[in-house]
This record gives sequence, structure tokens and C-alpha cells, in this order.
Amino acid sequence: MNMKKIKILGFACAALVLTIGCSRGRPSERPPIHPNPNMDNQEKVVAQDQDEFFANNMGMRKPVEGTMPLGHLKENGRGPVYVDRFDIEIPVEDREEFFTGLTTEKEFVMRSKRQGIAKIQSTYSKEKEGVYVRKSPLPFTEEVLERGRERYNIYCAVCHGETGVGGETAEVMKRGYAVKPPNFHDERILNMSDGEIYHSIVYGVNNGTMPSYAYQISVEDRWAIIGYLRALQLSQNTDEELYQKSVKKEDSGKN
Repeated sequence: MNMKKIKILGFACAALVLTIGCSRGRPSERPPIHPNPNMDNQEKVVAQDQDEFFANNMGMRKPVEGTMPLGHLKENGRGPVYVDRFDIEIPVEDREEFFTGLTTEKEFVMRSKRQGIAKIQSTYSKEKEGVYVRKSPLPFTEEVLERGRERYNIYCAVCHGETGVGGETAEVMKRGYAVKPPNFHDERILNMSDGEIYHSIVYGVNNGTMPSYAYQISVEDRWAIIGYLRALQLSQNTDEELYQKSVKKEDSGKN
């Protein structure tokens, strides 16, 4: 092939490429090309579709009686809860508290009403109402606190800081966030029950100022974070007398 033919072939290829490139995005009455039509025409039943496989031709089926959707067993189940991660068993009487952060124990609810604590409705079950549990149903062991520290630094520290002081020191404030995160060492939060903090993690705070972390943080990790938060509060709010006692106890153990 001589040089002239090579040039002609080169110009022809260039023209073809330009023609194809310029035609992209232009409206056309021709149907699009589908190299793999399976992605467009999938053999599945979507909502409200008919399906001749069933006698009533309805594609949408009712759940089998007695079954429960995946992930919705929660407090509706029976028996104790075994937390594999920490090798801890939650007693059956604390099962609902573990999943909701609420208690429906009659005496506790009545006492809370007398103290003016409003009832809180569980969104897991609209038929159940209760009040926030004061203490976590998950024991705060060393392993639980270490897990809480890890999860806190992943999900909470960006807004509330590694020591929980929040405010202007928060990383989000440096990036232009409009709402100042609260300080976990303020009296208001120091007096909050573990159940109320759990509720804040699950459902968020102040109409989206803090979003829900229900999908990111598992049930046991929520309690673990609360345990670590309590440890942070204790570290920043311990009185001098208690501190000196702990130092003396530590020193006596070394001798």
C-alpha cells in the first residue's frame, strides 16, 4: 500500500470518528441500541403487576401468617437476647429495653408520671408506650467500652469532638456547619438517661439537626457508645476527692 492510499484511509477513519462523535446526544426517532437487553427487560414482578402464575393474578403476595419481616423481630421476640460480640446475655425482662431504650414496667412508669416525666411512644410498636430507661440494659464491661470508644470516634467525634466538648472545637464547625453541636459535659446532657441518649441515636435530634444513625450503628453498638460517653463525662467531671482516692488506690496496688 503506497503513501497516498494510507493518507486517504487515515482521512476516512478520522471523518468516521468525527461523524459518530458529533451525532451523540442528538434526538432521534430510531429506537436505541441495546447490546444487553436483560438490564432493561428483567423477569421480575414489580409493585401492582399482574402475574398469571397465581390464581388471583396478583403479583404482590401477602406475607405468610405468623412470619415477621427480616430485622423486625426485636422486642416482639421471646426469650433472652444473646449479644455475640460481647458474649453477654440480656435477660428476657430487659429485652424490650435493649431494643427500644424504653421501659413499660408498670411501677417505673407510674413513678415517672408522678415525677412529671412524659411518656414516650416506641416507634417499633405504636401500641406500646413507656419511659426512657435510666440505665443501659447492656453492662458496660471493658470490652463494651473499648468498642464504644471505637464507634464513637467513627460516628460521633466529628461533631462532638474526641472528648465530647463539641461547640466551636467540632470539626464540622471548621467546615462551615451552621449549628453548634452540644457539649456532652453540660448539665442537661449529664442528667439525661441512657434511654434518652439511645433514642437520640436512633431517631436523631431537632428535626434533622442530628440525623438518625439507626442504619449505621447496631443496637449493641449504640449502648456501647453510651457507655463510652459516660466514661468521657466521668473523666471530665470527677470531683477532686474521688480523683485523689483513685490515685491512692492505684499507688497502693503498685506497692
